[in-house]
Amino acid sequence: MNRKKISLTDIAAFLGGISGLAAKAPEILEEKGGAPHNDSSNPTPVEKWSLDYKLKTTNYLEDPTVIFKFGGSLWRQENWQPILVDRIRQLLELQKKYCIVLTTGGGRAQELSKEMYEALGLSGLSEETYRQSAGSALATQAKTLADLLGNKGIYVEPDALHYISRGMLRDRIPVVSMIGKDYIDFVEIAENGGAKRTVNSIPEDQSDAHTVVIAHYLGQKGAIFGKVTDGVWVVDPNVTPADGEIYNTLQAELKRLNYDGNAQLPQIKATDILEGKISRKGKDRRDQHLAETLGLRLYLNPASTDQWLQVMDITNPEHVQKAFEGYAKGKHNVGSYILKG
Repeated sequence: MNRKKISLTDIAAFLGGISGLAAKAPEILEEKGGAPHNDSSNPTPVEKWSLDYKLKTTNYLEDPTVIFKFGGSLWRQENWQPILVDRIRQLLELQKKYCIVLTTGGGRAQELSKEMYEALGLSGLSEETYRQSAGSALATQAKTLADLLGNKGIYVEPDALHYISRGMLRDRIPVVSMIGKDYIDFVEIAENGGAKRTVNSIPEDQSDAHTVVIAHYLGQKGAIFGKVTDGVWVVDPNVTPADGEIYNTLQAELKRLNYDGNAQLPQIKATDILEGKISRKGKDRRDQHLAETLGLRLYLNPASTDQWLQVMDITNPEHVQKAFEGYAKGKHNVGSYILKG
């Protein structure tokens, strides 16, 4: 597939303007769906937080395949352009040795519609409109990554994931924005009040959830989340006194959590994140720093093939290299990883 070449100037005009493995599973467990239900008044943390989903079909890849997400935090960085260029060059070298599937977060682009409505003093943005806009932003950024990869990149539409194959992975790096509704039988989501309801697709603005389920659809045991933090920390290490009130808020969070200072956690259970054992507050009024709640809750589904999520520093080329090497060997040697528990 030949794509029009896109220069960094073109990319900067778009994004800069906005911002101003894996062994094949022995059984098809996911077809059963169904997180266990406990009628007890005292469910385990996993039973409390896990959300159910079921895939209509899967595409288990024969070769271990690195599922690598360009986290939305990268796209929020002021110096995102040189970081992106370096990672593209590095990925082209890594593709000579590893099978790779890329996903991406929305970053600043995902918030554009909501912020414009607020700036213009309009009455509000409907959830449906916002999610459609978020889906478009994800697709645009995925296509951008595919274009920057040149003749090695290929954008795969959300409903064309079944075309990803051993042959494609030997020659190309597929870039995926979302998993299409054609592959999903049902998925549970939780309302703000905690009530669950069943829908037939993952919301477009939940890029972490899409990455988790894409890894499952492809039969992989985990995914690497490339962030601008080196792993999981008690509070966001990128927030400084210059950030004002959010910095003071996070310092208070450290005291509440009984930490004398910020600390990196080499591993942490997903349920510990969901139950507030680290702070999830971040810049830009974000309250799901590190990983989105829906992604973590779907990851906890025992029917999923996902066993770990690695969080590492995408700005550090040595760490990216080690993450790929560790993924293939089943060793998590940089950043932090989120355990299924």
